[in-house]
Amino acid sequence: LGGGCDLPVGAHARIDGDAISVVGLIASLDGVTVLKRTMQGHDPAVGESLAEALLAAGGQHLIEVSPGR
Repeated sequence: LGGGCDLPVGAHARIDGDAISVVGLIASLDGVTVLKRTMQGHDPAVGESLAEALLAAGGQHLIEVSPGR
């Protein structure tokens, strides 16, 4: 995502039947803002789609204001 080492980001993926379920989050350094989304799909690119959704939901701003940026 390009946020540097200080930005709290995370992802957890698991197989759910024949699909991939991915939970991802981006948070502000102070923990006040936490963006969390879950996506499920049959294509491994579901992780990329989740990252794009988090960025569009305000994650891009969190990355831009992070000190390591």
